[in-house]
Amino acid sequence: MGGVELDLREARFTHRETTIWLGAVMGGVGIIVPDDIQVRVHGLPIMGGFGIEGDTPSVVDPGAPIVHIRGVALMGGAGASYRARKHQEHDGDEE
Repeated sequence: MGGVELDLREARFTHRETTIWLGAVMGGVGIIVPDDIQVRVHGLPIMGGFGIEGDTPSVVDPGAPIVHIRGVALMGGAGASYRARKHQEHDGDEE
């Protein structure tokens, strides 16, 4: 009956594929992933949803790490969203 946000933008992936297992009951899980990896979402939503939110990168290196998001959501959901890695973000104060 709550939520969690997992930020993977500074993660270093040591294996080609990584699986995140999750369970959500009347709550949500948001996973922020860097835009230089592949994400595959496979889940069982019961009165909820699993998916990728927002825009996906138009080009990803075919050799890029793959993160699988798997699990069950009961009256809740799980979503992944792509963002630039933290060190690549621009705050507009640079000259």
